[in-house]
Amino acid sequence: MAGRAVEFGEEDEAALGEEGVVVFGEVELVEGGDVGVVEGRGFEGVGGGGNLDGKEDEEGGGDCLEKIAGGRGGCLRGGPHLMQHGRTMNQINLQNRTAVVTGGARGIGRAIVERVLEWGASVAIWDLDLAVAEEARVALAGLGRVMAVEVDVTELGSVSRAVAATVAEMGKIDILVNNAGIAGANATVWQTDPAEWKRVVDINLNGAFHCCHEVVPEMLRTGYGRIVNIASIAGKEGNPNAAHYSASKAGVVALTKSLGKELAQKGVIVNCVTPAVIETDILKQLEAYHVEYMLSKIPMGRFGKTTEAAALVAWLCSEDCSFTTGAVFDLSGGRATY
Repeated sequence: MAGRAVEFGEEDEAALGEEGVVVFGEVELVEGGDVGVVEGRGFEGVGGGGNLDGKEDEEGGGDCLEKIAGGRGGCLRGGPHLMQHGRTMNQINLQNRTAVVTGGARGIGRAIVERVLEWGASVAIWDLDLAVAEEARVALAGLGRVMAVEVDVTELGSVSRAVAATVAEMGKIDILVNNAGIAGANATVWQTDPAEWKRVVDINLNGAFHCCHEVVPEMLRTGYGRIVNIASIAGKEGNPNAAHYSASKAGVVALTKSLGKELAQKGVIVNCVTPAVIETDILKQLEAYHVEYMLSKIPMGRFGKTTEAAALVAWLCSEDCSFTTGAVFDLSGGRATY
């Protein structure tokens, strides 16, 4: 079960390696750090090395794993992380939650889908390209329950049908990540084709509005929701030769703030993320000079990674994010300091 919480059965035993790393199939629990939740039952008095909880095994076989009662099962005291694909992941519980990720077949969206699946959620990938969404569904099916839905976020009727299909299959929608977006062609304001302006705004801003318009009633029905809108640093600063993109993302920031206030006492939390450039295929839509300009503005001297964006978004999707709404979260490598 790569990247998922480990479920222990009566026959399972923890095999501790020489360096104190516990390996369960494709998942490694590594000593140190924060407490990791483990589904099922934990182990008590299993010796053989490692120091996961700071206690000695009563049988003298080294240090032990201790079962702690409560919740959906035991915890491993001492802070195991889960490791997958060579990286360490802190664990947040999204068990029994259903997430919708628009534009979830590629780039940041796909990374978000993968992360929330790893944390226990069921996911509906909403994408205009159903074939690519199906490919993503098949590739990620081993991580959890996932479905692919064809949707055009610029059409309210298409979004409404996607909501109905998702609820029919999954039963509810707890989480909405409005990720679908395009950069558009680079041009000055006076050289921008009005049709191109409309296309960018329709997808980036109107698409987020349509999804919120149709999904929020489902969240109000259950009394719980987390909405994360993917905006951009361009929406805060304005990028030259990208006024359509900048304006659309500024609109997403304002939409987030307004909707967050409207839902503040209804159990639904709304936040947005403003990334600088993240390494995705969207860079292929831009002129080389524009990419170089954006990189020059980042003090860390590099573009962000999709996994970095996914980690922040997934936390905003969780119950741990409980007293922050209508907020803007920076993800810009130091470019934004406010």
